[in-house]
Amino acid sequence: MTDICRMRNWKTSVRTVASIGLLGYLAAFYFLGPSAQKTLFYLAVALPGCLLLPDLARVLQQDKQGAVKSFLFVVSYYALSALWSEKGELLDGVKRSASLVCLMLAISSGAKLQPNAANWTRRFMLAIGAVAITYYCTALGMNIASSSIDLPQLLAQRHSLREIGGIGDSNPINGAIYLGVVILAAWWVFPHCPPIEKLGLLALIACGTSLMFLTQSRGPFLSLGATLSLIVITRRHRDDLVAAAFVLAAGVAAVVLLELLPTITGRITAPNYRLDIWSHAIGLIKENPYFGQGLGTSAEIPVVGHGRDFVVGHSHSSILETFRVGGITGGLAFLVMIFCNLRTTVQASDERRFFLFWLLFGTLCLSTNGRLPIIRPSVEWFAFWIPMFLASLTHATTTTNATLGRSQANRR
Repeated sequence: MTDICRMRNWKTSVRTVASIGLLGYLAAFYFLGPSAQKTLFYLAVALPGCLLLPDLARVLQQDKQGAVKSFLFVVSYYALSALWSEKGELLDGVKRSASLVCLMLAISSGAKLQPNAANWTRRFMLAIGAVAITYYCTALGMNIASSSIDLPQLLAQRHSLREIGGIGDSNPINGAIYLGVVILAAWWVFPHCPPIEKLGLLALIACGTSLMFLTQSRGPFLSLGATLSLIVITRRHRDDLVAAAFVLAAGVAAVVLLELLPTITGRITAPNYRLDIWSHAIGLIKENPYFGQGLGTSAEIPVVGHGRDFVVGHSHSSILETFRVGGITGGLAFLVMIFCNLRTTVQASDERRFFLFWLLFGTLCLSTNGRLPIIRPSVEWFAFWIPMFLASLTHATTTTNATLGRSQANRR
């Protein structure tokens, strides 16, 4: 009996370490570069995740909707696709799949330890995002004051988080995705906060949007607008209209007073190679329709024109990339996996719906610039795998049930 208790305590300790490591990994997206993010994941999440591999049997036993089974099929299929790839290595595919399994087990462990894991994770994302936005805005103000840069000079080029604050990701698009999730989290809780907190959330949304504007990333901006619009339409809360009116008024005022229209039109009309890349990627899919080119084979898509010629190694769309690498078999399996993971969460009326909108925002961003989702720790994990697992594997207090419980208590 004592040995059983010790084993349970040991597993609980490992699950706690993995859960805390996952939170640290989420925070790393806002303050560390990609290489440091990977290192933190392997040390704080993957290492305890390997010790949690025996939990996989329990997770599969509890998988009534086929979410975990479909996920395991997808990562196994893409790992094996390296066998028919021209340059792929099976060991590389196995490592990618194993890393994703460790991520899934870490999120599942957090759900087992904390019945209200979805709520706590959303709160953590909002808190760490608020700290990050405060830091980057402060660093930006100090840089402007010390170097006497005027607004036209500031907007003459795109800025990454690292350029703004000296830390974080050096890719402007990645930074815009990270900031977009903070804005999304602030918008999500806005209707349920008291007036003073609402003012703080509006300030956070305004500062986050300003930093996103400095990245000049078109895809994340459009994706965030579409996601927030869907929240307004589906939630139908009066306070969403208040937030939307504030953002619209502040945006128009900024464009007029700061004369931002030339920057916006210039960015809109800037050369875009996506259509050429996507059409070539579709041609590659047609060449290998059933099983794809396999993991490890570069797309090697030539882009000609617009004053420069270059070659890209992927489809610049995560959805297209799943079909290019895995063919119809892998692409359809990937879509089935998404359906199996989200079909019950879509009907939920609790905090897990936030992760659905996070996933929607991330998927829209990846649809215009993403790589194959079966990849080592990267922005694709932040935009796709993490919100999908949080939506399907965590639990949350249902608002409706909580309200009903209070009403019954008051009647008694």
